[in-house]
Amino acid sequence: VGGRLHVPPRHEDLFKALDSYLKREQIHLKAAYDRFDADHSGTLDASELGRFLQAVMPGTKHTQQRYFRTMLDINDDGKVTYTEMVDSLKECIAVGEKASADGGSVELNDIMMKLK
Repeated sequence: VGGRLHVPPRHEDLFKALDSYLKREQIHLKAAYDRFDADHSGTLDASELGRFLQAVMPGTKHTQQRYFRTMLDINDDGKVTYTEMVDSLKECIAVGEKASADGGSVELNDIMMKLK
């Protein structure tokens, strides 16, 4: 990407990859979301979400895209709204905070705190 080699991260690295993407593009999550909402429907369908994930995590496989779509599509309607994305990320942050408080990964907590 941009003349640089990117190693595709594992699914556990979504937060780090998202943080890196937002910094690299110098945009906020909503702007990134809107950038990939090609039909301006206010939702990301499977194809739009796939492009979003490829931009955030180059080399993401179809199975990983399905995993993230399942994680983000709270009402299981096949589309991801911005609210669903934010709610899913907040839930992951809460889980990370609990894991950190219970002696879990401090690095994971640091990354998730940046997304708040």
